[in-house]
Amino acid sequence: MSDEFITKADRQLQSAYEGPMSLSEYVDAAFESPSIAAHASRYLLAAIESMDTRTVIEEGQKRERYRFFDDPHNDGEHAVLGNTAVLNAFVDDLRTIAANRGKGEKIIWFDGPTATGKSELKRCLVNGLREYSKTPEGRRYTLEWNITGAENSRGLSYGDDASDDEQWYESPVQVHPLTIFPKSVRDELLAQLNEADSDGPPIVIDGELDPFSREAYEYLETRYRQASTRKLFSSITDKSHLRVTNYVVDVGQGIGVLHSEDDGSPKERLVGSWMPGMLRELDSRGRKNPQAFSYDGVLSQGNSLLTVVEDASQHADLLRKLLNVPDEGRVKLDKGIGMDIDTQLIMISNPDLDAELDQYADRNGQDPLKALKRRLDRHEFRYLTNRRLEAELIRRELTAEKRVWADLADDEIESRVQAPLSVSVRDGRGETRKRELAPFAIGAAAMYSVISRLDGDDLPSELTLIEKARLFEQGYLQDGDERLEIEDFEFDLESDGTHGIPVTFTRDIIADLLHDETGRGPPRPPRRERGDARRRAQRDGRIVVDGPRLFAGRSRRVRKPPAGGQRLRARPTGDGRLAGVARRQKRLDRNGRRVRRTRLRLGGRRPNRDRTRTGRSRSTVDEGLRDRTSRAVRFERLQRQHAVDGRRDVPPREGYHRAQPVCVGTPRRRVFDR
Repeated sequence: MSDEFITKADRQLQSAYEGPMSLSEYVDAAFESPSIAAHASRYLLAAIESMDTRTVIEEGQKRERYRFFDDPHNDGEHAVLGNTAVLNAFVDDLRTIAANRGKGEKIIWFDGPTATGKSELKRCLVNGLREYSKTPEGRRYTLEWNITGAENSRGLSYGDDASDDEQWYESPVQVHPLTIFPKSVRDELLAQLNEADSDGPPIVIDGELDPFSREAYEYLETRYRQASTRKLFSSITDKSHLRVTNYVVDVGQGIGVLHSEDDGSPKERLVGSWMPGMLRELDSRGRKNPQAFSYDGVLSQGNSLLTVVEDASQHADLLRKLLNVPDEGRVKLDKGIGMDIDTQLIMISNPDLDAELDQYADRNGQDPLKALKRRLDRHEFRYLTNRRLEAELIRRELTAEKRVWADLADDEIESRVQAPLSVSVRDGRGETRKRELAPFAIGAAAMYSVISRLDGDDLPSELTLIEKARLFEQGYLQDGDERLEIEDFEFDLESDGTHGIPVTFTRDIIADLLHDETGRGPPRPPRRERGDARRRAQRDGRIVVDGPRLFAGRSRRVRKPPAGGQRLRARPTGDGRLAGVARRQKRLDRNGRRVRRTRLRLGGRRPNRDRTRTGRSRSTVDEGLRDRTSRAVRFERLQRQHAVDGRRDVPPREGYHRAQPVCVGTPRRRVFDR
């Protein structure tokens, strides 16, 4: 079983990499497949166009969309949904730059509110270029050096040990292999190469070797010139010193990404920094050896293909440093040490960058950022105004769905929009349970979000925002036999999608609802009718008193008292539902006095408490209950004594009822007494 996966991994790596080749072998391969020698903008354009196109409807218009932005190599993991017009304009700019027809000095700027797909575009570009570089037509090559064969050579080394014949050092900035040729020879070679490939934009290689490769080249040139070698270029580029190797494009190798949290001086963030330990180790006789440079800046990593400045407002101090990079194609490592750059610059920002660029706009033409603003080619991302795309995006945010609904029929897409959604939710105890959103819930949330993004100022009187959303989704409205096309209306599309509810807000609200308790549970047992309880109480000889009746001051009377007893009326002051069998019996104590005793039987049990009129108790009630009962009995005795003596000046106390049984206690411990 494990051998199967190892075999698949071997095949994948074999298809991605080739063995090193000599310079002459690379030139022959370039004439067979000119795309492997493409410069940065042409290579990026070829990668996007290699995936073909498909037809979509956005803002009610049919458009051709490049499948590259659906991230097909990664099953749509970082697909950019919507904004087809913006992406097509970006490809048109690349086509213009690659053909050297203008805009070569421009920096492509993607602007727009949060959660509109700008960061997904960056990830989509990284994924797509990585996978394209693994294909035969998308191979990317650079130079490797080994100078240990030269006499008295210490070799290229980043450590204490000198290099041997098996150690090779790759160009740290992915320099183009054709830059090793002298300019006149390179121009002639490119002319023949472009003549053989007349379909695409011409290949343009204007740069020279990077400082690291130039150091190795000059060292070998000096050694062989001192040795009076006639074929100097052949000796320098011999396979023992120079070879061409391919690499897989990724972040740090062909793609440079400057994140918002990256810090350091402008030079460190753009090109890199000097390593003091290596400078002492190499001992270059007072000059700075380019081998002691780190080359970890964003332009060094993105040389030969793509450089992305993410969250550009956090790097506003770098913007003017980048001003001349697209035009001149050169940066400085130090005084007298420069490096040619071939990269496509892209900036990504939120609307807060506008404030940074306009901070000097009130200086009456003396704006120091005026030249930079002229160099920026702005493309504005917007919120989705298509209900189906918004529903697809919400499902992707809530679940692990990745595949794009690109090739599905309209009926199947609509059924997915209306279908219920089951989500696994983990609670605070770490247990996972399934929660389900009802049918049409995702579609309703998507429609609500889309409506919040549409402009109602240009809405005709006969249309609603929902009908406008339908027009943007399908391009027409069907009213009986009448069909209304979107061309029949004059909509100003400038403000649609620039505001509204972001998908992240909708996602968070739904996620909170999935974690909340719904209050659902097993059905409650049916409540017994009050008349049935009364009849059962009369049949069993019980006195039934419930809470609400008790608080209202009403009492229950047993119509047929049990045999041998007298009629009792209970009017307690406690809480809860009280039920028991009360029976008055006649007894004489040991002094011959008659004792009236109320015996309470709860639930048919043997009575467990017994109280006389003297207030003495043989029960095990708590102290508070005993005190309240004693006070009630004593007060009753006092009232009766005053009545016998003819004194009426003692008013009845509130809460105690004269000549009636009193119930004092909790729902578990109750006492009836006279």
